[in-house]
Amino acid sequence: MKQLLFLVPLVLASMFCTLTGPSEAGSPTPDVAQMVSATLTALAANPQPEADTQTASISGNLGYPSEFIPPLRVVAFRVGSDQYFTVDTPLNQASYQISNLPAGTYHVVGYVHDPSGQFPSGLSGAYTVAIACGLTVECTDHSLVDVVLNVGQAYTEAHVQDWLIPDLPPMPGAEAGSVDSSAVETHGVVSGSLQYPSSFIPAMRIAAFPLSGGAPTYIDTVDGQSSYEIKLPPGQYHFVAYTMDGFFAGGYTAAVPCGLSVDCTDHSLLPVTVIAGQVTPNILPVDFYAPDGAFPPMP
Repeated sequence: MKQLLFLVPLVLASMFCTLTGPSEAGSPTPDVAQMVSATLTALAANPQPEADTQTASISGNLGYPSEFIPPLRVVAFRVGSDQYFTVDTPLNQASYQISNLPAGTYHVVGYVHDPSGQFPSGLSGAYTVAIACGLTVECTDHSLVDVVLNVGQAYTEAHVQDWLIPDLPPMPGAEAGSVDSSAVETHGVVSGSLQYPSSFIPAMRIAAFPLSGGAPTYIDTVDGQSSYEIKLPPGQYHFVAYTMDGFFAGGYTAAVPCGLSVDCTDHSLLPVTVIAGQVTPNILPVDFYAPDGAFPPMP
């Protein structure tokens, strides 16, 4: 918009010089003021799109005082408001990411959350000052860290590993089967099974790339995990699964519904439409046979 406004005076000056020069006899001279008004009106009628203000994200590692990590609900509470944003992780998932956050300051808390009842709920941990200290007995400051997000920022060090905090807010949507109010109407869910061209399924990063641009959303799985579920804002996405070393990638491509046979030569990524409040199942990022460069690099 600024570039257009800069060019307007130059264009009008050129037009003015032309109009005030010698003219043919009987040719009327246009009203320059009227032309300026018309030009500015046209510019105002076509404003440039505003920058996306919902592209920040918080991510980090998960820890638990046991030999396993239970299913968790990780919540980013926006300080000074009643807003919160969540992601649920399955058994033994060691990391998380919450995407599409507005700029602001957040506290990050994790809750044991297993609707099946296999793991008792009620325990909670958080991202605190003690984590950077090393979580030793000398680390006595268990206050929540203020995570300050600017527009477009990806904060990657919010590790939810401190389970020695006595007073934390109750888990949002604590009733069985519920989902937090900030996501139930504004997000959809994509799920599917996982495969790998081997006798085992390694830990993978499942990434959803928005076709409209912006940062991808991803979740990490563990060795042997054969399915995934990811919560996303409405829109269209491409889905790719990466081994954690980034060397191999499988996409949800046209070759997947074709059957991944030798006759399935179209390895272009298929768009997946996410609808608020709905689950989109059977999205399988399992095409590990695409040529190099067919998929974006691992986020």
